[in-house]
Amino acid sequence: RGIIDSPLDARVRVLRKENPQVTDCVVAVPACRLLLLRLGFRDEGDTFRLQRSGLRAPEVVRLQAALYDLPDMWPLVEELGPAVAAAGLNWTRPDGTAT
Repeated sequence: RGIIDSPLDARVRVLRKENPQVTDCVVAVPACRLLLLRLGFRDEGDTFRLQRSGLRAPEVVRLQAALYDLPDMWPLVEELGPAVAAAGLNWTRPDGTAT
C-alpha cells in the first residue's frame, strides 16, 4: 500500500523478509512472490527491493484488470486507480468507465 501512496519514498521501496507480514503473505506464498517480482521488485536475499524505475505500470494494469473479474476485489481495483493514473496509464472497466 505504501508504494502506491508514496512511490518515491525510499522506505517503502524495500520489503524486509524478516517482517512477519512479508514472510506470511509473500515469502510463504510462491504466487505472491512471483507477482511481486513481476511488478518490479528484485529478490536481494533478505529483502525485496523495487527497481529504480519503479513499479512496472503494465503489470499493475494487468493486475487491476484481473482483480476486476472478482467482485470481492472491486474495492482494491478502485484503490489501484491512482497508481495506474500516476504511471500515466488509464484502465477502464468493461462498461467504459474509468477507475
